[in-house]
Amino acid sequence: MEILKEKFKFIDNNIVFYNASLGIQPFLIEQLWRLYSKEQILLILQNNEEIDKFSPFLKLFSCDSEILDFPAWDCMPYDDISPTKSIINRRFKTFKQREKIRDNPCLILTSIDALIQKVPITDEIKKLFLKFS
Repeated sequence: MEILKEKFKFIDNNIVFYNASLGIQPFLIEQLWRLYSKEQILLILQNNEEIDKFSPFLKLFSCDSEILDFPAWDCMPYDDISPTKSIINRRFKTFKQREKIRDNPCLILTSIDALIQKVPITDEIKKLFLKFS
């Protein structure tokens, strides 16, 4: 693994790799996960399809760490249609899980589109959840 660690490109303490062939991507991600499994990792993928493809694979290798997915909307901002309920559910589920595991190791799978979309303030999200005792 040390050889692999030397092959990654570090920019400001972030690991960057791109233009990796589809066949090697799962291997690289799995090796990164093993190297940094005690950290909080943000993995930026190309789109929601890649998030859906890698999520089950990475859950096989997660020992005691959470794998969260934060997909992008499946519509354009300010479009006449809203995102599907499943996308909204997955995004809010990630907010909720992230709040629970604040400082614990986790891997968040997302895309560039999801990162640039506006999200509500965390305190506003907390107000939306119902708690049953």
